[in-house]
Amino acid sequence: MPTPPTDQLTRFQLDDITQGSSPLLVGSFGLLESLHCASYQQAELMLLDRLPTKLGRYYLIFRLDALWANGGMQAVALDKDSEASAKLLDRTIEAFEFFGAAAGAGLLREIVPIAVQAAREIDILVERDAPDEAFEPVWARLDAYNDRYDSMFVEIYPAILADIHCHPTDWQTNDS
Repeated sequence: MPTPPTDQLTRFQLDDITQGSSPLLVGSFGLLESLHCASYQQAELMLLDRLPTKLGRYYLIFRLDALWANGGMQAVALDKDSEASAKLLDRTIEAFEFFGAAAGAGLLREIVPIAVQAAREIDILVERDAPDEAFEPVWARLDAYNDRYDSMFVEIYPAILADIHCHPTDWQTNDS
């Protein structure tokens, strides 16, 4: 699961860490697919134990950004393994704090309990085979955070990029 060499890391730009084809995550995604766990979220937790600390924190932030891009807070609320998801979200908050994105961490602390409650409500509505319109109030509560949520990624990615440029060896796997 090699990461790019140091000289390439020091030339990274924002697009290199914000796009789905990020060279930093190629090996991580490959490793993730090889892990066999009861849930995808449990495999992600196992992956974090195998990555360099900063790369793992970046993975968590990128993961949250990707979930958001594929359905907003609704996608976060619909994660299948709620216990593992809660651990991933807690570690994601820590990752935002680590990179100095206090506003993003604070927003996540505000949103996570709302998402957890929404997930419970969604489960109940699904069990009841509720009509689509019954979900609308839940979605509306989550969608109310869209603009603030999007803004936290504007803060975090430049901080990650600065860390990559200053400490490129911290981002490399042992087989780099």
